[in-house]
Amino acid sequence: MADAMALNHDDPIETGDARISERHLISGALQCTLGKVIDLSAVGALVVTRSAPPQGLIPFEVADAHGSVRCAATIVWARRCGLFRHEAGVMFPSLNAEQLATVRRLIETHGLVNEYGQRREAA
Repeated sequence: MADAMALNHDDPIETGDARISERHLISGALQCTLGKVIDLSAVGALVVTRSAPPQGLIPFEVADAHGSVRCAATIVWARRCGLFRHEAGVMFPSLNAEQLATVRRLIETHGLVNEYGQRREAA
């Protein structure tokens, strides 16, 4: 009976990694409302800010010269990494088809590629 109750360490929820979409490393050129985008996926982003990000649901925009996506985002976690450096995990609770297409275009345009032409995913 104890085995049936054991945690499954391959389950992302149990290991503390609840990602449901691949994260893609982004080149340094992509900015958002909070600061610099480090990685981006269809469901969220990792951003670096100069000050502590607000908590909860916030308006969020990420843009480049060809367009932008505006949506609601939830700050899922935040940590201070230096005097003027904070990192925040941002989740997009619901994107419509147009917003999702723009996020995918931003990943395609700004995602880092390895020497084999493959998209580099975040660890």
